[in-house]
Amino acid sequence: MKKYRLAIIMLFTIVLSIGVYFYINHDPGIKELNYTYDLTILESIEKNDFNVIREVVYNYNDEYDIKLTYSEQGVVDILYNLPSDKKIKVIIRSGRTKLSYDISASNQYVYFPLQLGSGKYAIEVYENTTGTKYKKIFGEKDFLEIVDNRIVFLNTIQIIDFNGSSEVVKLTNDLIITKKIEIAKKEYGQDITNEMIESIDLEDREIALLLYDYIIQNIVYDHDKIGQLSYDYIPDILDTLETKKGICYDYSSLYAAMLRSQNIPTKLIKGYSKISSVYHAWNEVYIEDENAWIVVDTTYDAYLLDRGGDFSFEKSSTDYIKDIEY
Repeated sequence: MKKYRLAIIMLFTIVLSIGVYFYINHDPGIKELNYTYDLTILESIEKNDFNVIREVVYNYNDEYDIKLTYSEQGVVDILYNLPSDKKIKVIIRSGRTKLSYDISASNQYVYFPLQLGSGKYAIEVYENTTGTKYKKIFGEKDFLEIVDNRIVFLNTIQIIDFNGSSEVVKLTNDLIITKKIEIAKKEYGQDITNEMIESIDLEDREIALLLYDYIIQNIVYDHDKIGQLSYDYIPDILDTLETKKGICYDYSSLYAAMLRSQNIPTKLIKGYSKISSVYHAWNEVYIEDENAWIVVDTTYDAYLLDRGGDFSFEKSSTDYIKDIEY
């Protein structure tokens, strides 16, 4: 009798284990949809300055067209054609971390970072059905190898878009050239040549400080903007430059874009700090010759500069609690 009970228990355990495994590894929501799915493995092609390693093309009910392109630079760019009247989210998962992005109708590539290191990633697209409820319309899983995680923080992405903002890159280059001319004149006198200017090599910290000074001296905090933000607000760095105002999200996006355009890895961080009682955004900048990430908060320092307060370029990491980094 005891052997019989033991056999029943063992059988039940095996069936339960198979069921749990199937539930975890099988996505019934995707299988039930009417879709076509074409997977193309690419050895190496150049597109948009990214070394593409894999593409996924997906169509759902002739209403959604989605194309995913993975690159060795740690970014997935998504080309999609979506209904303009739908709220859509892109979810990127790896391990226990889930990152959510709101997207709108577009026929251009939108770039999303794969900043969670090497491992198994899941890229999912959800459509809003009612209220806060969403249904999955697309799901794709793959193991991705990120060779150097710092490279991820050099890319143009949805919330740090400097590809389509040539004025931002031009301004950044002009600021650096002006600084080099200033240094060259101090070293060689007033009569300087292009070769003399080009011989001036600014270190990463000098560039980071130069661009930081520009932002805190020229961008003011937009107190009226907070109450007018849409659910899917994305920073527009060109608008921030033109209007000379923004919120912390805009400050940190602009600073990251300027530094990334100079090949300096820069993170946009969301979280909390001891200096603010609300959700906040700031940056971490990688200084190569120091092999260190430093914390920079342009929003707070612009506020203090405007009020004649004391502040320093580099902040203590212990004063900031990181929630998400991009």
